[in-house]
Amino acid sequence: MTEKNCFDVGAELHYSVQGDGHPVVLIHGIAASNYDWVYLTPELINCGYQVIAPDLIGHGNSNKPRDPGCYTFSFLYQHFVSLNL
Repeated sequence: MTEKNCFDVGAELHYSVQGDGHPVVLIHGIAASNYDWVYLTPELINCGYQVIAPDLIGHGNSNKPRDPGCYTFSFLYQHFVSLNL
Protein backbone atom coordinates (compact mmCIF):
# COMPACT_ATOMS: atom_id res chain seq x y z
CA MET A 1 0.00 0.00 0.00
CA THR A 2 1.22 3.47 -0.84
CA GLU A 3 0.28 6.25 1.54
CA LYS A 4 0.38 9.74 0.04
CA ASN A 5 -0.43 13.31 0.92
CA CYS A 6 -1.52 16.04 -1.47
CA PHE A 7 -0.76 19.65 -0.51
CA ASP A 8 -1.71 21.38 -3.78
CA VAL A 9 -4.73 23.47 -2.77
CA GLY A 10 -4.14 24.69 0.75
CA ALA A 11 -4.81 21.70 3.00
CA GLU A 12 -3.25 18.28 3.32
CA LEU A 13 -5.31 15.46 1.81
CA HIS A 14 -4.16 11.97 2.79
CA TYR A 15 -4.93 9.02 0.53
CA SER A 16 -3.81 5.46 -0.12
CA VAL A 17 -3.20 3.71 -3.44
CA GLN A 18 -3.23 -0.08 -3.67
CA GLY A 19 -3.17 -2.56 -6.53
CA ASP A 20 -2.86 -2.20 -10.29
CA GLY A 21 -5.34 -2.00 -13.11
CA HIS A 22 -8.29 0.29 -13.72
CA PRO A 23 -8.61 2.77 -10.85
CA VAL A 24 -11.53 2.77 -8.45
CA VAL A 25 -11.90 5.74 -6.10
CA LEU A 26 -13.60 4.94 -2.80
CA ILE A 27 -15.01 7.96 -0.98
CA HIS A 28 -16.17 7.54 2.60
CA GLY A 29 -19.03 9.36 4.30
CA ILE A 30 -19.14 11.94 7.06
CA ALA A 31 -17.40 11.06 10.36
CA ALA A 32 -15.48 8.21 8.68
CA SER A 33 -12.10 7.58 7.02
CA ASN A 34 -10.52 5.47 4.29
CA TYR A 35 -10.33 2.70 6.89
CA ASP A 36 -14.00 2.04 6.06
CA TRP A 37 -12.76 0.20 2.97
CA VAL A 38 -10.44 -2.23 4.79
CA TYR A 39 -12.54 -5.27 3.80
CA LEU A 40 -13.61 -4.13 0.32
CA THR A 41 -10.14 -3.07 -0.86
CA PRO A 42 -8.60 -6.59 -1.00
CA GLU A 43 -11.61 -7.87 -2.95
CA LEU A 44 -11.24 -5.11 -5.55
CA ILE A 45 -7.48 -5.68 -5.81
CA ASN A 46 -8.08 -9.42 -6.32
CA CYS A 47 -10.44 -8.51 -9.18
CA GLY A 48 -7.64 -6.55 -10.85
CA TYR A 49 -8.44 -2.98 -9.82
CA GLN A 50 -6.29 -0.23 -8.38
CA VAL A 51 -7.95 1.23 -5.26
CA ILE A 52 -7.54 4.91 -4.41
CA ALA A 53 -9.01 5.79 -1.02
CA PRO A 54 -8.72 9.35 0.28
CA ASP A 55 -9.39 10.59 3.77
CA LEU A 56 -11.63 13.60 3.16
CA ILE A 57 -10.50 16.92 4.61
CA GLY A 58 -11.25 16.88 8.34
CA HIS A 59 -11.25 13.06 8.49
CA GLY A 60 -8.74 10.29 9.13
CA ASN A 61 -5.14 11.34 8.48
CA SER A 62 -6.05 14.42 6.42
CA ASN A 63 -5.79 17.98 7.77
CA LYS A 64 -8.53 19.34 9.98
CA PRO A 65 -8.52 23.03 8.97
CA ARG A 66 -10.41 25.61 11.00
CA ASP A 67 -11.50 27.49 7.87
CA PRO A 68 -15.09 26.41 7.01
CA GLY A 69 -14.32 27.10 3.34
CA CYS A 70 -12.14 23.99 3.33
CA TYR A 71 -15.22 21.81 3.76
CA THR A 72 -17.07 22.83 0.60
CA PHE A 73 -17.72 20.63 -2.41
CA SER A 74 -15.62 22.85 -4.67
CA PHE A 75 -12.63 22.72 -2.29
CA LEU A 76 -12.88 18.91 -2.10
CA TYR A 77 -13.17 18.69 -5.89
CA GLN A 78 -9.96 20.74 -6.27
CA HIS A 79 -8.18 18.17 -4.12
CA PHE A 80 -9.34 15.25 -6.23
CA VAL A 81 -8.32 17.02 -9.44
CA SER A 82 -4.87 17.75 -8.01
CA LEU A 83 -4.07 14.15 -7.06
CA ASN A 84 -2.15 13.55 -10.33
CA LEU A 85 -2.48 9.78 -10.23
